[in-house]
Amino acid sequence: MKNDEHLDGKIISLDFNAGFKQQCAVMGYDTLREIIESGEEKLLANPLFSYTWLHELSRYLIKNGLIQYLQPAVEKNGG
Repeated sequence: MKNDEHLDGKIISLDFNAGFKQQCAVMGYDTLREIIESGEEKLLANPLFSYTWLHELSRYLIKNGLIQYLQPAVEKNGG
């Protein structure tokens, strides 16, 4: 599976447990790209966020060579 297929495929069709899929749906996420693009601040502020959920997400991203997408972009210092 190519990166875009993982990132843009529906979470319900990816290899996650049923609880993760349900929590994503309740949180309003249909794809991994939506989760990643929402950013750390929004994820942590979501009242449905849990570290168990983050662990499941991270485990999947690591397994599929995609963990770098979860990392925030490093801003270059102009000085």
